[in-house]
Amino acid sequence: MSQTLFNIHIMNHFLLQKGQRKVFFSALKKGSGEDFDGIITFTHIEVNEGGGFNKATGRFRAPVAGTYEFGFSAVTGLQRTRNWVAVFKGGSWHHNIYDGNLAHASNNIGSSWMFKLRRNEEVYLNVAGGKIHCSGADFVHFTGQLLKADD
Repeated sequence: MSQTLFNIHIMNHFLLQKGQRKVFFSALKKGSGEDFDGIITFTHIEVNEGGGFNKATGRFRAPVAGTYEFGFSAVTGLQRTRNWVAVFKGGSWHHNIYDGNLAHASNNIGSSWMFKLRRNEEVYLNVAGGKIHCSGADFVHFTGQLLKADD
């Protein structure tokens, strides 16, 4: 009987730990007034619970398989042009975040989305058209969180 109770305790502990997995990050790119393109890397990590985000590469690698929510916000460059940020999942292009306002420069650009990710699958952002502006007041923000771990 004691072995059965021990097994139940171990199973309950495992299920509790599985249900309480926490993975979330918030990254910022701060600059001195420059416009840039290419893969977005970051200068500051506000939080990185679960250790999935690498600011030097700008890549989030899912430590747990599951459904994730992501958010991105920035200001477009100082030129009046179309701007877009390509979102990559698992090394392949998935979708663009687009700003087509040609009447003004320095537009807000942003989006939120959800992905189902496998363990170790990566997500990253690439300024593929136009430029993004980064200054002391205009930060680039990239956030993500695990909504539900896979069973």
